[in-house]
Amino acid sequence: MKATRLGCITAALLLACSGGADLGSAPRFLAGLEIHHEINGPRALEAVRRLHGETPIEIVNAWLAQYGTGPSAMLYVGTARDGEKASQIVEAMGRRIAEDETPFHGIRPANLFGSDLYTMAGQGQFHFLFQIRDRVVWLSADPPVACRALAEALSRHADSSCELWLDSPARRRVP
Repeated sequence: MKATRLGCITAALLLACSGGADLGSAPRFLAGLEIHHEINGPRALEAVRRLHGETPIEIVNAWLAQYGTGPSAMLYVGTARDGEKASQIVEAMGRRIAEDETPFHGIRPANLFGSDLYTMAGQGQFHFLFQIRDRVVWLSADPPVACRALAEALSRHADSSCELWLDSPARRRVP
């Protein structure tokens, strides 16, 4: 499982640096799977809040998209008031999952272009939690499409994040 996660993250990083747009709306395809169902606006906000139960989540907008009917993937994207708040939400969610009893196990944090990326498994899928600018992104995907789905979701924000990372002082010190 460890090698699979490392391979997923490596593949995602390579594809993410190839360019893309942002996750402002649901893409029609993800990992070769066509969008099957989409919810946005107030209905999506309510669905996200229901998923979090008693724990408040400070997002101002959201959309959810389900892809495929065989192997499948699900994207949950919530917009926070700004990038700092999105980062705080991702960090808090990762911490709660690691500390509490949840259906997710094997949570592993990583750093992606200066942002936290959490990988975990549960409910027969791989799950990825990360931030894209002011957005909080949760991706759930069946194992056959997990790596490709993550790579494509990440590539949709590569134009700014990857270029910022490649041009950062820390990166310039890498031989």
